[in-house]
Amino acid sequence: MVHLGRIASLLCIAAGAVRAAEFTVQSSHAGVAMTINGEERVVPPSLSLTFDAAVGSRLTVDVENPRLTGEGTRLVLAGRAKQPFSDTVIVPAAGGRLSYEFTPEFLLTVNVPSATAGASGNTARVWTGPSVPLTANCPAGRAFTNFVIEGGGSPVTVTQNPHTLAMNEPKTVTMNCGTASTNNVNVTILSSPPRLPMRIDAVEGTTPFTRAVASGADHTLTAPSPQLVNGDSRYVFDRWTPGSLTANPLTIRPTADITYTANYTGAAFRLSVTAVGGCTVGVAPQPGPDGFYDAGTEVTITVTPPPNSVFNGF
Repeated sequence: MVHLGRIASLLCIAAGAVRAAEFTVQSSHAGVAMTINGEERVVPPSLSLTFDAAVGSRLTVDVENPRLTGEGTRLVLAGRAKQPFSDTVIVPAAGGRLSYEFTPEFLLTVNVPSATAGASGNTARVWTGPSVPLTANCPAGRAFTNFVIEGGGSPVTVTQNPHTLAMNEPKTVTMNCGTASTNNVNVTILSSPPRLPMRIDAVEGTTPFTRAVASGADHTLTAPSPQLVNGDSRYVFDRWTPGSLTANPLTIRPTADITYTANYTGAAFRLSVTAVGGCTVGVAPQPGPDGFYDAGTEVTITVTPPPNSVFNGF
């Protein structure tokens, strides 16, 4: 015969031994498969997997990273190395939550032409998202014509170089380069003052700078500003000539050889004064915070010789 109080006590102990808490695994994307304590679970449209777990038990979540979600599409864990990932926690009495933020990536295929027109080129594939800069550097003797972008609809032709490509689905980009004899014109940049670095599209050069580019396509001229010359002279871009054009960068669409001059103004200079024989030197006014004086500034130089010495001249 068992005493009733003894049974009640045993029941309380048994209830405490199987105590459970609510645990949630949350994902930024639905349809992601995760393995929870060895059981594969798929994240539903609600983005949450909620279940009961024994308090004090070990909970392990394994995540495939990256995870293919379709042809040319995948999800990667944000801020994590691109390799399988595992989380292990001890379930607390209050329950808990693990959250996973995924970033979509898409496969970009780039077809690059060979150095010889008509010959087979190279193909590169890379996972990327949400955008990627495209810069065409055509082989010597050939000039950029356009990018042909395919994916999700009709092909799109882009003549701007460089171009930022939005990656919201797998895409294929074919870079086309023309031949100098039939498709190209020469664009030349001069500068005032001379021998300054400039850019035609994504290619840099020092004035006078000439580059063969595709005729009838959009091209970009860039005059970096400010320009530091020899470390002690500084100039600021003013305008392009001919045409007195102030846009910088400047987009052009040449159909014949053309020359532009990048004109700079607002010259500023550094003043260096070296004292010898123990003299001290003062200047007024002081230069700007960057150490430069604007062109035309009158500067007074005061020399103080040491005792028993006299100023001998500059």
